[in-house]
Amino acid sequence: MPTYIFGEGPTATVSGTHKDTSFYDASPNNALAAQPAIYCGQNAAGTLYYGSLRFDISSIPAGETVTSATLDLYLTAAPASDLAVELYAYTVAWGVDDTNEGPDGLPAVAGQATYAESKDSGGVGDVGWAGANFATGADTDAAPTDLFTIAALDPAGTKYSRTLTTLVSNWHTGAKTNNGIVLVPLLPVGNMLAQLDSQESATAAERPALTVVTVAGGGATGSSVARQKSSTSVGIGIGV
Repeated sequence: MPTYIFGEGPTATVSGTHKDTSFYDASPNNALAAQPAIYCGQNAAGTLYYGSLRFDISSIPAGETVTSATLDLYLTAAPASDLAVELYAYTVAWGVDDTNEGPDGLPAVAGQATYAESKDSGGVGDVGWAGANFATGADTDAAPTDLFTIAALDPAGTKYSRTLTTLVSNWHTGAKTNNGIVLVPLLPVGNMLAQLDSQESATAAERPALTVVTVAGGGATGSSVARQKSSTSVGIGIGV
């Protein structure tokens, strides 16, 4: 059966098609696209962090049927207490440009997503979320696709494998637009901020990956696509 591994790690068969970033409510116009980690949770000061990812799966031929899809995320730093994370599918496009991310934490550049804007370009060409700021239900599906827990005792390098077969199949067939996913801390939270490896992680084997297995048209088998590295790849989110 054809297998496609989307991401920037050493096992990827399709690279240059992955976007990821984080944004936070305390600085609504700032982005963290260049960070080696994806942030989710709340820090001791009460700041809420949201992590976003998107894989462009358009290279999967239309005649193939998705039979399984697994998202692998790796822990960089555990939260102080167990953190429940909801995974929502975005219903709107969001931006990040890995070729011009700008300094971490400073106002976003090149149409990046922030807490205030789905594409924040510093006041020119900004695109807002559905409401004043990012909100689940307004900018995502009403219900989460998945729920999992990051435990305070989990060591760095812990892998979280999440099954997203139905969602990815809907993206592939066009039943749902692929705007990627967002990791949302399940409220109420306290001092519980988790860090997961991003595509910029120095540990290449722990960068986010989406593995999709398909059945070719007519039930025939096929080989996986070849790895194609793009020099202009951009993080997980939308085509900006």
